[in-house]
Amino acid sequence: SRWPPPGTASGSGVAPQSTITCPAGAVNIFPGSSIQGFVNQYPGATTFCLRSGVYYLTGSITPKTGNVFVGEYGAVLDGTGWATSDRTQAAFRGQNQDIDYVTIRNLVIRNMPQRGIHFYAYMSDHWTVEYNELGNNKDVGIHFGPYSVIKNNYIHHNSFAGYYGDPADYSTLENNEIAYNGHDQKIGESANVT
Repeated sequence: SRWPPPGTASGSGVAPQSTITCPAGAVNIFPGSSIQGFVNQYPGATTFCLRSGVYYLTGSITPKTGNVFVGEYGAVLDGTGWATSDRTQAAFRGQNQDIDYVTIRNLVIRNMPQRGIHFYAYMSDHWTVEYNELGNNKDVGIHFGPYSVIKNNYIHHNSFAGYYGDPADYSTLENNEIAYNGHDQKIGESANVT
């Protein structure tokens, strides 16, 4: 591994935290299960608890509006073995679909063949991405859309860029550690980004 284990990379309160737990009533998902299968089975606005362990992905997870994904400390989404040339592919993906108010919290997302998280193209908005580690992804750590909240993440060693917000109107990036990424971090075609 190119970096310390989850939660040890920084003492600044970023990345997954052992104090973050899954909320009562969340649907439990265990390593070896199809996360997308669970998303398909339940309605939007369902909260999922990804239990500790490594989930090897071979395709993107497409959430439904209002879904919440919380990782038990030590939950890792790993793209090792997944190959694609489609730059919009990611562990979590909202591409040309109206998928809003998604929350992704307390996960390690690593080794994706393109992006860690991708929601873009004026349709998916109001996502919250917090206390995650997005590292060693081939293209971009996170490509986010309008009205996003990106906070307390450790975004590092992503080959092309740590983040893209394009367009990302009214989004907030707060208390992230962003280091050792490719050269092209940017916010573009956006207004009122903090």
